[in-house]
Amino acid sequence: MGLNRHSVPTRVGGHMIFANEKFADCSTECAIFVTMHWEELFGKKKFRANWKAVEALEKAGQFAYYTMRDDLGKLCGHVGYRITDCPFFGCLTATDSFFYVLPEHRGTHEISNLLKFAAKHLQACGIEDVFAAHLVVNNKLPAAMDRAGYSLVSAMYRYEGE
Repeated sequence: MGLNRHSVPTRVGGHMIFANEKFADCSTECAIFVTMHWEELFGKKKFRANWKAVEALEKAGQFAYYTMRDDLGKLCGHVGYRITDCPFFGCLTATDSFFYVLPEHRGTHEISNLLKFAAKHLQACGIEDVFAAHLVVNNKLPAAMDRAGYSLVSAMYRYEGE
């Protein structure tokens, strides 16, 4: 099971370069991005990430990491997908684990291009169902997901306690 193919970097729309990169090679950049995203959403709430576990999943073909870079190679956006085998339907699925684009690259349709690039690559590798989620506080992302070819299939609720 899983994904062990990396894509050739692709320029979409003449602006950004999209690629399926090896997470282990980008984990330092990713850690900075995820920390920025966390602070944007939750402020000073303690952040816990287990990058070694992500690297182990990738090595096992159960994680795929996609990047969006500018012409100088600067990371401007990324999305990571957890790949699982769905025993009920007999197919592989990919669900995003994290997704972040720098604020200066929002509102440019580059988010849609990143999501579309990742989904097309995952499907070319045999992943039947590709899912992406967003927090309800982000009211602009549904339009980007629509442009990327995603459709609303579910609502998710988090237990907050009593």
